[in-house]
Amino acid sequence: RQRSTLGILRSDYMLHDGKDGSPLVPRQVEINTIASSFGALSEKVAGMHRYLVGRVPDMGLNEKDLPPNSPVAGIARGLGEASGLYARKEPPRKGAADRSVAVLFVVQPEESNVFDQRHVEFSLWDQFKTPAIRASLAEVQAEAKLDEGSRRLTLRGYEISVVYFRAGYTPGDYHGETEWEARTKIERSAAIKCPSAAYQCVGSKKIQQVLAAPGVLERFVKPDAAARIRTCFAG
Repeated sequence: RQRSTLGILRSDYMLHDGKDGSPLVPRQVEINTIASSFGALSEKVAGMHRYLVGRVPDMGLNEKDLPPNSPVAGIARGLGEASGLYARKEPPRKGAADRSVAVLFVVQPEESNVFDQRHVEFSLWDQFKTPAIRASLAEVQAEAKLDEGSRRLTLRGYEISVVYFRAGYTPGDYHGETEWEARTKIERSAAIKCPSAAYQCVGSKKIQQVLAAPGVLERFVKPDAAARIRTCFAG
């Protein structure tokens, strides 16, 4: 129903030692396509590093060694732009006097990573004045309504423009049919998913393992491009 998908990705790297005397180089160990977390917390850690460089000068570092790291505004901007795209693509209900859209954060029950998520929520409001709703998959199934004609998803008085998954990435998030039915309801809706089920599967570790195998990248890009891409893979 919805052809647009929002990707908020986190690419993870570790230093690779070739054991041949060559310099250490960063190699990609995974890329996350769902629930990419710690954007806000890593931004705070980067600030702490800058503080320490000035406070403890004998570390031998200076601020030029610390690249800018401010992902929160970018993550929120992606959500806000996607919400705006939804509003342009999906016309309001005929005769509707008012239309209030919101971004749905799908979270785990008793979410432990709430502070990382709240910074994104606050930035979304600061930049776009778009509210966020937090709900677990079970709460989505119990409270959200899906209009079978327009495929609009509504929850707590808002039309959901974007569904931002900060849960649903592990089998442990699906305790039973309730959670699976909630995911199906979301996937069938007109809301822009971050990510869709298909996009989530693309980021699975098995797909990443297969892409790293010899000859696979060449099916999608030219050999010289595949060789350059493969230089950043860990395996």
